[in-house]
Amino acid sequence: MLAIVPLLHLLGCVARECACADVDPETGSSDTGGSTDSTDSDSTESETGPDSDSAADTGGDPAEGVPLAAYFPPASCDITVCGAEADATTIQGGLDQAAAGDTVCVCPGTWAECLVVANDVVLVSTDGPAETVLEPAAPCTVLLTEGADVELAGFTVTGAGHVAYSTGGALTLRSLYVLDNPDTTVMVSAFFNDLTVLDSWFDGNTANVALDIEEAANLTLDGNVFSESRGGVVGVPVYSQAWPLDARLTNNRFLASSANHQVMLSGELTAYNNVFVVPTGMGGIDLAGTFDLRDNLFLGAGSGYAVNDPSGSEFELEYNIFWDLQYLYCSDGCATDLDQLGRPSNLDADPLVDTWGTVAPTSPAIDAGDPDPAFNDPDGTRNDIGADGGPARYSL
Repeated sequence: MLAIVPLLHLLGCVARECACADVDPETGSSDTGGSTDSTDSDSTESETGPDSDSAADTGGDPAEGVPLAAYFPPASCDITVCGAEADATTIQGGLDQAAAGDTVCVCPGTWAECLVVANDVVLVSTDGPAETVLEPAAPCTVLLTEGADVELAGFTVTGAGHVAYSTGGALTLRSLYVLDNPDTTVMVSAFFNDLTVLDSWFDGNTANVALDIEEAANLTLDGNVFSESRGGVVGVPVYSQAWPLDARLTNNRFLASSANHQVMLSGELTAYNNVFVVPTGMGGIDLAGTFDLRDNLFLGAGSGYAVNDPSGSEFELEYNIFWDLQYLYCSDGCATDLDQLGRPSNLDADPLVDTWGTVAPTSPAIDAGDPDPAFNDPDGTRNDIGADGGPARYSL
């Protein structure tokens, strides 16, 4: 049995090249340096940005209680974005200075910028998403990349029209809070490239699709939470049906009960130790292609299906828990119970989960996953079905 560890609070500033003072990204003012313009620093040094309701201004962590991995600050910085004594006083200014392979580090504050990245860079906050906010003055594409390998890590992104649009290269999103973004068609678009999303929280957003992956080779999602505790409606959190891809989903929580489907993909899907809330009358996973689904929780409300596979391809569907669903698996026909499914390793039982899909210590999901030692929990015990089980960062 894997011990369930509560959310670790984000780490504060550690020794690094950047001075970690509160900074006004619009003026460059901080309490460790002067100002880059004629503004009186005494009047601006306590400000962190234009929106007093942002996470950075309130001092609270909006993700407290959300089951996310702890944020770890960068080990080193090539370019620092802070106050007047830093390399740059705007994030775009730091990116413009960066050479291929550089790490651009951003100190706490609310940054009203729409960013264009031309080089292979890592753009990372020093103090994590509760303290560092990307909030444009008007909805825009917050991160635009073309033909570059880019990582964005440790920010809250809010008030954006489009969180990221990436073509070519590879895009990695890590430890983001993507919260309260207004009406948009797609939140993250990845074309002709690989997309990796790790340890991020999506909530309070309104969009047709959260992650849209087209003509891409690989999709990796690990440790993410897609929820609606802050409101908002997202039609499909993960979508790629026009082009086949190789997708790997591990330890994610798809909790939005108002979605149409949680995942719609074509190609090859591997999904281990996830939680899928099946929207009423809708579906959990809609797939055209081959798949290996094991150690997942599929949670319904009396209707809907866990998996729909119109292609009727070969598949592995083992050691999952199906609860309160109308259909477990559909292809030419639909299996309504485990006998019709014909996969005896699966269970039909109340998994005893909380709001975030975390199982209780007495849950039938405990030590009920795949018995192969390769799937064991980090403590060496048998896999716990659901998002809290299985080895960290699958290498299978």
